[in-house]
Amino acid sequence: MESLEEGLYSSVSLVSTTELETQLNSLREEAKALRQALETEGQSSAQLKVRLERLESITSSLERELSWRNVAKSQGIWKSKRCSHAVTGTCDAWHINEPDKLGIPSEAVIETEGRKRVSVTKFPELCIVCPLYEPLRS
Repeated sequence: MESLEEGLYSSVSLVSTTELETQLNSLREEAKALRQALETEGQSSAQLKVRLERLESITSSLERELSWRNVAKSQGIWKSKRCSHAVTGTCDAWHINEPDKLGIPSEAVIETEGRKRVSVTKFPELCIVCPLYEPLRS
């Protein structure tokens, strides 16, 4: 029988802001090309206009999502620098069995004492909603 924790691993995926930015730039370029086609070619302008409006809507949605992800990432960076579990730059509170299933980049995974841990200096996104966050004590 699969434990609740094991079930969660496969259902969680992270999308990098770089990936979103790449998609957003691609959509912007396509929208720009469609707008130029609309202006220079009169053929099937109704179809082009519908496609353009759809692309602009998707682009706007991605821009909002990217904005919120940047806010969240800044919170993760802030927490990673102030958490008692990450004094060394590596999270000591979590060990991750299958980082690739969680979307954690391989360069952020450090193996210590036979356990895979995450370098929060390389991947502060782990800290964004961490329930184990504990502020450093002075």
